[in-house]
Amino acid sequence: MNQSYMPHSSLIFRIWFENEANRWKGVWVDEGGDKPIYVRKTFGLPSKPTRTIAFASVLGHFNFLVNGRPASDHVFDLGWTNYHRAVQFVAYDLTEQLIGGNNAIGAHVGNGFYAGDQGDRFFWLNYKDQTYVQHGNELCFFCELHLFYEDGKHDVIISGLDWRVRKSDTKFANIYASKRTTDELTLMGGILRPSKMPSGLLHMPDPLFKEFETHVYSKIILSGTGEAEIWQPDFSFTSARYIQAEDVALEGGKGLPVIHYAVGQHVSSGAKRLGSMKTDKGDVNQLINACY
Repeated sequence: MNQSYMPHSSLIFRIWFENEANRWKGVWVDEGGDKPIYVRKTFGLPSKPTRTIAFASVLGHFNFLVNGRPASDHVFDLGWTNYHRAVQFVAYDLTEQLIGGNNAIGAHVGNGFYAGDQGDRFFWLNYKDQTYVQHGNELCFFCELHLFYEDGKHDVIISGLDWRVRKSDTKFANIYASKRTTDELTLMGGILRPSKMPSGLLHMPDPLFKEFETHVYSKIILSGTGEAEIWQPDFSFTSARYIQAEDVALEGGKGLPVIHYAVGQHVSSGAKRLGSMKTDKGDVNQLINACY
């Protein structure tokens, strides 16, 4: 199974369809391509459920939203797998977030390691003939929302053709780069928050790293209105010891945007640490600690 016949991806997860009584009821929804998408479902509830659990999955990465707010503090859901063998799902407790009356749930879906966009580094499967192909070529979303009421009633809202799906404002979304169109960016408001350490220009002494260090970057185009702006990529992150910010100023300005402060947001895996490792080589131990 590869990109030549990945469309209608729900059909490849055959085990979900073999046992009617126990299988998932939701249907995978998509926009038909490998670019980021928004999916959304609005619904009304007669009263507030006593408990609400959502099970959601994607082929790619996603941010799950409830009534316009993040469903959790998760980022970069789901975990990376061999998608032809297993696809993970995440459970969200939405008991406190849904209300009696009108509600909306949805997701912003990006490529992740499933359908790598422009590049062959880690995104695609490397076959014996040394060619690269994507795991698949359609970004898909799946959801079941289970609603439990005080009188014992149990309702289920599932993803299907009644969900709204449209192209995302994010046009390019792999792990190492994510960008929006300039028109969309001009609508942003808030404070621009780059992550930076004041250590001068970044030039590694080893020429081996020159190409790597200069080609891992984010370019942000401001609206030019003079108002503070904030932007954060949904589907990319950078592992770095130092970050260099260009075309900005710390004071005075001289026509450049002024950075008043910088904030770095640390992201880590939610996986439990199951063991430890130590060698008799100090530099190897430092590398192991860096991985942690």
